[in-house]
Amino acid sequence: MNDKISILLPTRNRSRMLMERAIPTVLGQTHQNWELLIVGDCCTDDTEEVVRSFNDPRIRFFNLPEKIYHYPKDDAKTEWLAGPVFALNKALDMVTGDYIARIDDDDYWLEQHLERSLDFISIGYDFVSANAAVIVDGIVKVLPPYQEPTCGSVQTWLYSAMYKEVKYDPDCWQKKIDRNNEIDLYKRISRWARFGHLDEIHAIILPRPGLTTIGSKAYLEERNV
Repeated sequence: MNDKISILLPTRNRSRMLMERAIPTVLGQTHQNWELLIVGDCCTDDTEEVVRSFNDPRIRFFNLPEKIYHYPKDDAKTEWLAGPVFALNKALDMVTGDYIARIDDDDYWLEQHLERSLDFISIGYDFVSANAAVIVDGIVKVLPPYQEPTCGSVQTWLYSAMYKEVKYDPDCWQKKIDRNNEIDLYKRISRWARFGHLDEIHAIILPRPGLTTIGSKAYLEERNV
């Protein structure tokens, strides 16, 4: 299969991570028919220059003109829950591919992630995922998938672009359960989509430089909370 995959990548002032992690890991995929949609959440650093330095027409960059705070501005946990939704929704508006994938600026993919996921989804699924491994201080931990239906971490998603109109919810953080933006989205898509899960590692998650953890704890650590 040579279907085109649209890869969503929200970012904010992390040009080093884009240069060292996300963009090289996309370029290194065995499946090469993709577009990388990088949307800056009002980046004020050299992100645009870094993206352009790769000189690849498949990589598109758009920078939101302002940072929209649809949540308590100084609440690190809430920012983790809902922070990138406006950048992600802009990226969804830019999709031209047959399928949608997602990566964060500080993540790595195994080189066959897109190829293996595309083969798997062709069996008859609308939405597939795999496992992600976290490596902290040399210790490897495979993240448990979400359940009902089984779904791996967002870095491993591949789903049909017919669901691109299902947008991320800026108010997800106000829910009582499934408050994280990605869990909220997958739960809503699961009302209609046929899900499949590959029990193999497709993504590697490492702490960002200077931090010792990932996820919401990393947001708190970054702000010395």
